[in-house]
Amino acid sequence: MIADWPGIFAAFLAGLLGSAHCFGMCGGIVGALQLAIPKHKSAKFIYLLNYNLGRIIGYSLLGFIASIVSLSVAKTLGVNTGLNALRLVGGLFLFLMAAYIGRWWMILSHFEKMGQNIFNPIRAMGKKWLPLSNPFQAILVGIFWGFLPCGLVYSALAFSATAPTASDSVLRMTAFGFGTLPALGLMGSFASAIKTYLQRPSVKQIAAMLLLIVALWTIFPVLMQIFSSSAHHH
Repeated sequence: MIADWPGIFAAFLAGLLGSAHCFGMCGGIVGALQLAIPKHKSAKFIYLLNYNLGRIIGYSLLGFIASIVSLSVAKTLGVNTGLNALRLVGGLFLFLMAAYIGRWWMILSHFEKMGQNIFNPIRAMGKKWLPLSNPFQAILVGIFWGFLPCGLVYSALAFSATAPTASDSVLRMTAFGFGTLPALGLMGSFASAIKTYLQRPSVKQIAAMLLLIVALWTIFPVLMQIFSSSAHHH
């Protein structure tokens, strides 16, 4: 039985609500991929499905890496202190994501620029498979492009690192990937309508506020523990 349903749902919510930002940044990549695949509708569907499958696999791998990092931090600082520190960092990144999507504060864009130096070589490796010659290559391209420098992904990773177990960390990133599908995984007029709706200023503001609530939910237990410890000390 999965005990981390709240965290998994919050990660899915972050991916879904942040998908307007995803489409703004990655929509060109999806367009380029569609130009690189066969024109037949059934073939296009299979290629795009495989691309998104690979992208979600890439996110899941990042979630596993995040769990290893969190375990190292916990061992270094102590389990309780380490987990509290990770929750604070995860909540901070969720707050920055909310501020970025709501266009309140754009500092998260600087993290994306910093990450480009790390992930651009990985993205270049993915481009070597274009144009695609078989569906399997679409999965490989999706995995590599899952490592694109993106403030939304960084925030989801910081949040997944606070998961209680490695499997929960992976599941959070997997849920995050599925949450981004409305913006990046659909085609046709219905998909265009969803993307247009997600990019409305009012929808972005609502999404930002909901993500802010998720951020507060993440750091609230840590703050309560700090205040409780302080009161007990006095």
